[in-house]
Amino acid sequence: MTHFPNMPEPVPVIVSGCGAITKFFYASALAFLEEKRVVRVAAVCDPHEPNRAGIAARFPHAKSVARFEDVPFASDSLVVVASPPRLHATQSIFALEKGCGVLCEKPMAASLADAEAMADAANRTGRPLAVGLYRRFFRATRVIKEICTHGTLGQPVSFEVEEGGAFRWEAASDSFFRREATPGGVLYDTGVHTLDLLLWWFGEPSRLDYRDDAAGGQEANCTLELGYTPGFTGRVRLSRDWATRNTFRLNFTRGSIAWNVGQAGQLTLSLDGVTTVLRGDVLPRHDDGLTLLGHSAGEGSPQAFIHQLINLADAIRGRAALAIPAAEGLRSLRLIEACYRERRAMDQPWLSPAETAGLARLQRRTAA
Repeated sequence: MTHFPNMPEPVPVIVSGCGAITKFFYASALAFLEEKRVVRVAAVCDPHEPNRAGIAARFPHAKSVARFEDVPFASDSLVVVASPPRLHATQSIFALEKGCGVLCEKPMAASLADAEAMADAANRTGRPLAVGLYRRFFRATRVIKEICTHGTLGQPVSFEVEEGGAFRWEAASDSFFRREATPGGVLYDTGVHTLDLLLWWFGEPSRLDYRDDAAGGQEANCTLELGYTPGFTGRVRLSRDWATRNTFRLNFTRGSIAWNVGQAGQLTLSLDGVTTVLRGDVLPRHDDGLTLLGHSAGEGSPQAFIHQLINLADAIRGRAALAIPAAEGLRSLRLIEACYRERRAMDQPWLSPAETAGLARLQRRTAA
């Protein structure tokens, strides 16, 4: 990605949704980029005044509005859609039709149909629509992608993923847990990131076996087994209430990779025939575009949000292609909807036989 040494004016930014993701990540990233004159926050929007006031205080020059329709849209603005998923399609399409570029938070939409309508609007208007799958900007995940692409460790054999723990996200509303606001639980939430990386690295699976503990509501735990045409398999376990190792382990014919989701710039590498493992920072051989505006920076989620905002600002100016366009966001939603269609009850040995049978009936009705 390129930087902006000669950009005449900062890109105006509109932030829709002032909840936790904006509070903890977007606000700091935008403040950093304002200081570097890459962007200028023009407006913040949220119907909940206390949420909006907290973000507006960080950008006192920005207009503060409660209704999305009252935002002062300008062509070539960058609109960050960080509202609840049920609003993503409506707000993204509205902004695209105003001539803006859009960075839409994950999940891309509350349904695959809505997400496809967003992608159609981006194609129709010719405006950039990016999806907030920020883990693709981690140096570690990019190295894994290169290893998979070039066959550095041979062919994939299997993978195991465990991610999650007790839900501690400081959400600004209960939209995470209401099906009318967000149609799924842990798979639709953090699982979007997990599946996006697996699709990016390995491509589309040829078969799946999905199970969860949803009982007419949203799943807190789920397991997913994936099979691939080359003959390898993988297993994913996600949780909102059980501690996990929060690791990806990827096995190849000539070695394996272990990655902790909290270590954006570190990997553990095991090579076949070598009795020790290599664990440490992932360093570039040359400038790979992850240096922030000429300044060296650490690796983590805050930096990844900055990189994605830079990429979209660059795309709005016609200087780069989107790193994560709408078509990439659609892939994980398609897989998630396929999982929900094939949903079966997880093994929960603490339930009685009658409760287990009732859960299975309820899940069949929900899937239908």
